[in-house]
Amino acid sequence: MDLKQLWIIIRHYLKAIVDSWFVIFTLGGVAVLAASGFVSNDPAVQKAMITVGTVIVASGGFSAFTRFLSVHGIVKKEMENILFGDEYLKTEQGFDVVWNKVVSNSVSTFLPSIGPYLHKEFLREYLPAKDELFYKEYHQTFDVYWHDEKRRIILIKEKSEIEVHCGNASAHDLKYGLTTSYPIGLNLGCRVLDLKIDGVCHLDKVIVDVTSANGIHNTKTHYTLSIAGAKSYRYFRRTERLVSLDFEPFIEVGSSWHTYQPRVTVNCHDDGIRAYFTSTGTTRNFDTIAGQNNSRYMEEQYAVLLLKSQGYTIYFSS
Repeated sequence: MDLKQLWIIIRHYLKAIVDSWFVIFTLGGVAVLAASGFVSNDPAVQKAMITVGTVIVASGGFSAFTRFLSVHGIVKKEMENILFGDEYLKTEQGFDVVWNKVVSNSVSTFLPSIGPYLHKEFLREYLPAKDELFYKEYHQTFDVYWHDEKRRIILIKEKSEIEVHCGNASAHDLKYGLTTSYPIGLNLGCRVLDLKIDGVCHLDKVIVDVTSANGIHNTKTHYTLSIAGAKSYRYFRRTERLVSLDFEPFIEVGSSWHTYQPRVTVNCHDDGIRAYFTSTGTTRNFDTIAGQNNSRYMEEQYAVLLLKSQGYTIYFSS
């Protein structure tokens, strides 16, 4: 709780207690009513004193009531400022309190039957958290060629050009990981040929782990780049991968970070190869802005913000 706001509440409560003129005023009215029967035997005087005492007591009671409403309103306002103010929401505890209430009320109002199955922590995964990155510009290009037409193996040259934005200039980790699986003997997989941040090469950060089990090669290509000193960076990556049209002939891309209007270009240069593009986990489909889906050439773009874990899949066929 903000100490300044806490002090405001305490100060108003103390003032309400100490500033008790209406209490004294009310007691004076009671005294006048009590004395009306002893001061004089004149009915007119007694009536006048009773009237005055009644007015004083009523005025004091009304003042006490309005003071209560005033203090209650101030306290309520300060409590609302605490619970919904920026400073309170910046704390993890404060955010959890408000977030849980918003989710609970929304579920109970619009879809109460889903309540037992909906986890608030799951929904929070889509909200910005510590060390978040944001892809403001994103263009990924896939150029596809025959590598071995008889064996139905294609070569995919991928190029990604991204503008990365951070909340501050402190250190952030930019991570990438790709796992490919293929039968032993096909010699498929992926190679990172170029990797740059603001024009500086980072190929030495690329790690390739290969394991084999049950006749299948599993190759994991991954890296972690530490970026710091700025709020935006130019991120460039170029890869090559071999894909068999007879064994998992597709590429799945899941967004690691929130991405604004990502654009994807697929160009199958050689005859006999075509591609089909489909959205994955999104609330709407990518729009075809050039070429034609399920053909040799297409350019797809998501019209709004692509959330983490959302993405697309590209299927290849001949």
